[in-house]
Amino acid sequence: MKYPDFVAKTGQVNTPPGSYDTIKTWIREGFITKESNVLEIGCNTGFISYQIHSYTKARTTGIDISEEAIKKARNYCKDYKNIKFLIASAEKIPFKDETFTHVVLGGHLPLGRTRKKKTTRSRSN
Repeated sequence: MKYPDFVAKTGQVNTPPGSYDTIKTWIREGFITKESNVLEIGCNTGFISYQIHSYTKARTTGIDISEEAIKKARNYCKDYKNIKFLIASAEKIPFKDETFTHVVLGGHLPLGRTRKKKTTRSRSN
């Protein structure tokens, strides 16, 4: 079972280190306002997207590779029209460039696939 599926299955919200204080700092330091359009990559159950919207009324969109996590996120935020969730990968984001004013990636980068570097050796004769 992949980590995002595990978190969704347990019903636990996936908070960033520092939880609410971290999110408030991102909002303040990133100048996120009600005019912002925020993409959360690796949103899992939608905690960060919900909190950003809750504090600012910004439009938020979360993407995650876990269908189970997206179902939980959609259910968690079903009463909010400006919060959306999609099953998608950070490796192939399904939006045009400049769709969003802000992008949040709360510690999920290490969970992506590792690409092996291709190296070439040359031999001198």
